[in-house]
This record gives sequence, C-alpha cells and structure tokens, in this order.
Amino acid sequence: MVGFTVDLSSRAHSVSGTARVVDDCTIEISNFSYDGGGLADVFVYGGVGGNYFSNGFAIGDNLFGRSFNNQTLTISLADESVLDRFNGISIWCVRASISFGDGIFHNP
Repeated sequence: MVGFTVDLSSRAHSVSGTARVVDDCTIEISNFSYDGGGLADVFVYGGVGGNYFSNGFAIGDNLFGRSFNNQTLTISLADESVLDRFNGISIWCVRASISFGDGIFHNP
C-alpha cells in the first residue's frame, strides 16, 4: 500500500485532509483539519471497507481537544503488519460510534 492515498470526507468537526501511506509503518495526513471537538475519545481508526464500528481499531493517539488547521499529522504504526489489517481510515469518535471524516485508500 506504499504510495496509496485517500481524501478524507468531511462529515463533522471540520475534518479534511489527504492521507498517504509513506512506508510500511507510517501514514501522513497532509492539509489535515479537525476542530478538536466531539466526545472525549477521537482517534484515527483503521477499518476494512468503510466499516469502523465492528472491525475498526485505533492507529494513532487521541485527537480530542487538539485542533488542526491545514497541518500535517504523522501516524507511526506499531509494525508493518498493521497495514495488512485495514484499507481505509476514519477520524472516529469512539463514544458516539461515528466518523467525522473517512475514506478508502486507493492507488494513485
């Protein structure tokens, strides 16, 4: 998936940006915006086929309370096998079980 990208949809809390798989252990979201709102647990989630509720999992730190305005967010994965477990990402509010913005990676 190295080089694959996704433009995040904007569903809530001003989420936007473009995620790119940089290497086997790094995802970078450029021009990332998020207002820091929602409920207390908001994470970058990995999931399969747009399903973050039943098979999604956190791949980054809690973003709640941190605002971003066209910044770069770098996510370091635990190891290269993590990329084999998902094909999409979401800015996911755990407590509300809702995506603030998401998308499926594709080959540019």
